[in-house]
Amino acid sequence: MHRYANVMIAVSDAPLLDRLSSVFCEDKFRVTALPDVATAKKDTGKAAFDLAVIEYNRNLKPAELEEIFGPTPFILIGTDDSPDTLAKAGELGADDVFTWGTSPQEMIFRMTPLLRLSTMRSELRRRKKLALAAGLHNDQVSSVDVEEGAHPASILVVTPDLGGDDEALLQKLQGDSDNDIHTCDSLFEAETVLEQKRFDLLFLGTGSDREDRLNFCDGIRQNPSLYNLPIGFLSTADSAGQHDPLEPYVHGATRHLVSPVRDDLLQNVTTSLIRRNRRRWVLGKELEAICQGSLKESETGLFTYDFLLSNLTDLIEETDGKRTSLAFFSVPAISELAQQFGEDASADLRLRIARWIKGMIRAEDLAAPYGKTDFAVILPDSSEDEAETFAQRIAGILTYTDFAVAEVYQPVTVSVEICLAGLRAGESASALVMRARESLE
Repeated sequence: MHRYANVMIAVSDAPLLDRLSSVFCEDKFRVTALPDVATAKKDTGKAAFDLAVIEYNRNLKPAELEEIFGPTPFILIGTDDSPDTLAKAGELGADDVFTWGTSPQEMIFRMTPLLRLSTMRSELRRRKKLALAAGLHNDQVSSVDVEEGAHPASILVVTPDLGGDDEALLQKLQGDSDNDIHTCDSLFEAETVLEQKRFDLLFLGTGSDREDRLNFCDGIRQNPSLYNLPIGFLSTADSAGQHDPLEPYVHGATRHLVSPVRDDLLQNVTTSLIRRNRRRWVLGKELEAICQGSLKESETGLFTYDFLLSNLTDLIEETDGKRTSLAFFSVPAISELAQQFGEDASADLRLRIARWIKGMIRAEDLAAPYGKTDFAVILPDSSEDEAETFAQRIAGILTYTDFAVAEVYQPVTVSVEICLAGLRAGESASALVMRARESLE
């Protein structure tokens, strides 16, 4: 059975600890349940888990948690989200705050984006290790020079009515900060703005167009360039009482809040989501920077297939039951173009396809050319169903794109064949590749 992640829970209340452990295990998490953080310090190593949930304690210190968990995301859980609890969460740098009243289903939804951060960190460690083994120097795989807080936060707020609760929301978001707040009156305008500028956070304000806003969330999660953008979904008290509170999460919202929102709660949510997004952006830059030298295939700019295979082998050894998938994209038009217009035209199309694929995968995914017409993509921490959705989306975009190819004086269209497989227990990298390519061979 595949699992999603390793989660540590440090809670002194035995019934709550048992309940959380049971719920998370049912959702295929591997749970280590401990009575307190002190036990975690004694029994675990740094970054041993994908995520930690720890009980609120006013005596907790940032240095103590850094020593225990390192960069591992962690969530503070307390009896309530009182100002004291939120202030402690801010001091500790907690990635989220749960209360004892937070439903288990909501916890799972809010934990999922944090698990993606852990996946990115794991992938970065793996790529650095393999890059060094392949002959790159330490200075070539060191952290990129990017500061998480080097510029003001950029927040997009979509609201149909700049009055009442939404006007108060804007004032709270601005506060005394130098945040760059951009407002849109419509979802259509927001879609255009999101294509033109990178934002740290998106807030969907209250309004009568609830279904449209939910569909907008779905669209964000299906857009490769916006896939990880944090989304705050704001409901009125009346609307929240008439709908399932989990509905926005089902459609891709990162956090669902009910207006009016307390100032301290909004500040906590905003700060943690912005910090999370900036960490993800820095990790993405570091992952991208490793594709250089002997690890980079000169004709496509992607990683070499040898590096992909090494990465896949190492990933399988480390997964310990985690979900992993491998997808292949075959573009016959690359070889067909060589026959009609020559090798230069074929190479140009191959390069363009590679760039499109690279632009549509997540930072933690790894793409490489396979032969002259195919491309392979590793999707860590992804089920076969998720890989299928991902592959179909990319294939669809490539199929409906007109490519301008050098020395070919007409638009070039392509067809894309896809095949994929999810990792099975005990399977090797070569066996997974063979099974994934069965339909293409």
